[in-house]
Amino acid sequence: MDYKQQIREYLEQYPELFTDYEKKLILNYTITGQFIPADVREVYDQLGILPNNLNIYDGFFQLLKDNFHLNGRRIIEVGGGVIPCLAKRIEAELDTGKIIVYDPRLSIYEKDTMSLKLVRERFTRSSLLADCNLLIGLMPEDAAELLIDRAIDAQIDFMVALGAGGPHGDGFDFYEDADEWAHGVICATEELVERKEMGKLMVKTMEEFGNPYPIIYNKRG
Repeated sequence: MDYKQQIREYLEQYPELFTDYEKKLILNYTITGQFIPADVREVYDQLGILPNNLNIYDGFFQLLKDNFHLNGRRIIEVGGGVIPCLAKRIEAELDTGKIIVYDPRLSIYEKDTMSLKLVRERFTRSSLLADCNLLIGLMPEDAAELLIDRAIDAQIDFMVALGAGGPHGDGFDFYEDADEWAHGVICATEELVERKEMGKLMVKTMEEFGNPYPIIYNKRG
């Protein structure tokens, strides 16, 4: 079956998941090797047609496994998307432990399991950390700084991929662009990680997966 037909049938089967604008973007998108928008990426991954060299879910998941022992952890993912592609990978890795995903747009067709809990609301300063020992986010947009603040306040290990969505709205008007915002986040986080004795702040990119944005995480020991 032609992949465009697969996408069309998927969007027709689950019409509530995306807005009309998003559906048009997903259906008409052409992969060029550049950064892929989240809605497109999620559907392509769900259907198994996201090219390996552009699959940042696989890249981020591997980076997580390389730096944190996942089994037995209680993980919170902030901004899991409509389709929790990253969380599903983590869930499959867990013999014990749990991943809890926050996103108000999580698909109603995705269900909780023994090791996966879906919370269809925004992650806030009052969201319970519930014995969490790893906070993660794959481009959670304007929640990135909140994720970092809460992780450092509670001295919880974290990994977050910054994206282009940070510097928008009145609170970000003093930033020139996403790069300046990301640089400011990295500098502030590096200082806080050292002050809280959470190890060292590491900065990575996944340009090999078509992702131009930095990924930051603390590394202890």
